[in-house]
Amino acid sequence: MLRRGPKSYLRRGPTREPYPTVVIVCEGKKTEPAYFEGLKIAYGLSNANIRVTPADGSDPMSVVAFAENELQNGYDRS
Repeated sequence: MLRRGPKSYLRRGPTREPYPTVVIVCEGKKTEPAYFEGLKIAYGLSNANIRVTPADGSDPMSVVAFAENELQNGYDRS
């Protein structure tokens, strides 16, 4: 009978690539985040990979500037 060595019981490393992290930036503070949070629940999407955040301002340029700033914080898509 062959015996296993101690190294054969070690866990293998990850075999899949991690999912990309996505941030959704929206203008509103209540309606839009609730809508996207509902989509995450309805489709069973992971909270670790999707973050819904309202922007600081309501004009389009401030929403885009906020999204660009969030993209610099390590997100794969925005």
